[in-house]
Formats: sequence, C-alpha cells, structure tokens
Amino acid sequence: MIFRSLTISLCLALLLSACTPPTFWQEKQRQKTFTEALDHYLSEQDRTFLEEIALSQPATPWSQRAQQLVNRLDKLEQQQQDTAQELQITRQHCAENMQLLEQENQDLQETMDQLKQLFIDMELRE
Repeated sequence: MIFRSLTISLCLALLLSACTPPTFWQEKQRQKTFTEALDHYLSEQDRTFLEEIALSQPATPWSQRAQQLVNRLDKLEQQQQDTAQELQITRQHCAENMQLLEQENQDLQETMDQLKQLFIDMELRE
C-alpha cells in the first residue's frame, strides 16, 4: 500500500514536472521573441511587438530590454521632432533674412545708380 501511494505520488510529480517547460527553454523563447520583435522593428519601423514584450512580463530581462529600447525610441522620436521644429524655425528666419538682404541690396543698387548719375552730371558740368 505504501509502495503504491509512493509510486502514484512519484508518477504524479513526474507528470506535473513535464507540464512546465524548463526555465532554459522559456528564456530561449523569450530571447527569440525579443529578437523577432527587434527584427520586425528594423524592417518595418513598427515597434508594436517590442511594446507588447515590455508590457507582457515586466520582470524578465528580455522585457526590460524591450522597455529600455522603447524608451530610447521615444527619446529619439522626440529629438527628431524637436530638431525638425528647430530646422523649420531656422529656415523661416533664413527666408526672412534673405528677403531683407534682397531689399537692402536693391536699395543699395538704386543708391549706386543715383550716385553714378550724379557723377555723370558733375562731369558734364565741368
């Protein structure tokens, strides 16, 4: 009787342990999922899968890496937006300065033409 219950307990423990994959395989699967999500981002510029990994199991090293990557991508996107805005402002200032310089150049050209005419008039009077 004791042998039978021990055998049943041992079989039950073996069966239950077979139902859960070893940690090694789980880690390999997480790594593979992370790599696939990263490849997808690099090819499609779609970070949805990285965000899903970061939110799915926040305590795992691969989800933490995904979260760090998502955070860095957020910062880069913000920097790109800031740079684009600064570039737009700079272009606007340059266009305004260009108009002012063109107007000043035209005014100077007119002044130079007037001075030439004045010089010619003075030469004719002498």
